[in-house]
Amino acid sequence: MASKLLQLQSKASEASKFVAKNGSAYYKQLLEQNKQYIQEPSTVEKCNELSKQLFYTRLARCRIQLYSMKNRKIIFWGITWKLSLVVPSHFGRSLIM
Repeated sequence: MASKLLQLQSKASEASKFVAKNGSAYYKQLLEQNKQYIQEPSTVEKCNELSKQLFYTRLARCRIQLYSMKNRKIIFWGITWKLSLVVPSHFGRSLIM
């Protein structure tokens, strides 16, 4: 256990050194690749517009997740009901309750 911890610590220190050495170059490369998505010049109006878009996107995702949860419950109870029809009644009651 102690040897695994030492290995993990050494790997973490190697990763830290690598990021310290190459992090800025990676960041610059990432900025260059994603230049098309950066809005220049940044204005308050553009920031508000993007904020609203993000809000509505998150709201839509929440609604989708709620609907999928509701559908899962419906499917679960439908399967439970079908099982109660197939399995003898004294077993079916114990499944539902």
